[in-house]
Amino acid sequence: MQLEQANERHQNWIQCSVFDLARNFDGINLLTEINTPPVTQFSRVSTFDMLMPDALSTKSVDTEMTSAVLFMGLSAVNPINTEVTFAPYFEINYADSSKAYVSMDINTPDQSTDHDPNLEDSIISERLKDTLIRNWMTLDSHLLDDIFTREELINRRNERVRLMGYKFGEGTPNTIFLECMNEHRGNISRVSLHMGMDYNKFQQGDQFSFSPILEIQLNSTLNHEEIGKIHEFGARYEATAKASTIVIEYITPCPTTC
Repeated sequence: MQLEQANERHQNWIQCSVFDLARNFDGINLLTEINTPPVTQFSRVSTFDMLMPDALSTKSVDTEMTSAVLFMGLSAVNPINTEVTFAPYFEINYADSSKAYVSMDINTPDQSTDHDPNLEDSIISERLKDTLIRNWMTLDSHLLDDIFTREELINRRNERVRLMGYKFGEGTPNTIFLECMNEHRGNISRVSLHMGMDYNKFQQGDQFSFSPILEIQLNSTLNHEEIGKIHEFGARYEATAKASTIVIEYITPCPTTC
C-alpha cells in the first residue's frame, strides 16, 4: 500500500461524522441459497488479517522493526451500509530509516484453513471468545460509535476525543507486539486483529471501550525457552496440534500514547 492511500484511509476516519462511525462495521449479505426471494442480513466484521511474509516481502527478516503504528482507517467517508468500510493499516518503521504501509484485510471463511472469522475454530481461547470478542459481535449497532470515542477535559470543557490508533515501540506501553514481531519474524504466517469491546470501560466515559486483540500466528510451535520469553513480554502463548499463536490483549490507545 502506498503512503497516499494510507493517508486517505486515516483522513476518512478523522472526517467521518461520529454519528456515521457505526455504519462502517456492518455489511449486507444477501442470503440467496436457502431463501427465495433473497433475505437481507447485516454481517459484522470480526477479524482483519495481515498476511506474512507477503506484507514484508521487500524486507529481510534481519531488518529490525524500530516502531509501528496501527492506524484506524476507512475506505469511504460516507458509508451506506452495503459493505464494511473500516480499513485499518500498519505503518512500520525499520532500522534503515525506511517505512512500509501494510493494509489489513477482512478475514473471510476459508475451508482450507483452521482460521474462522466467527472464531468457532480459532485458536483464540474460549475465555476471550466469551468476553471481548463476543461483546463486540453482540453490541447494538447504534452503540458502536461510542466505543471509539471518550471524554477528555480540554480547556475546562469535556470534549469527545476519537481513537486514532495504537503506537508500538520504545517509550510506549505497547512494546510487546514489536518485540514479538522482531523475535519471530521468520516464523510468522499472519497477524490478526480481532475486534473486541470491554463493557467495564464502556461504563467509564473517559476510556475507549474498543479493546482489540492482536494475534501473531506462527508456522510452528516454540520451545520452552522461547515460550518463557513470550511470557516475559507480557503476552500469552497458545498451541494446538496444528498451530501456535501469540496473543496480545489490552494494548494502550492513541491518544494518550501519540
